[in-house]
Amino acid sequence: MKKSYTVDSTCNDMRIDRWTRLKIGKIPQGLIEKYLRSGKIKIK
Repeated sequence: MKKSYTVDSTCNDMRIDRWTRLKIGKIPQGLIEKYLRSGKIKIK
């Protein structure tokens, strides 16, 4: 399942892993970091 999110200007200085947790919800921090490293979460 693919989803797209847009980062607004209020989050300019926020780390991508913390922004992801804020937007997606209750996902463990380690899992977000693992998905970012493995490419399951992609940034365009």
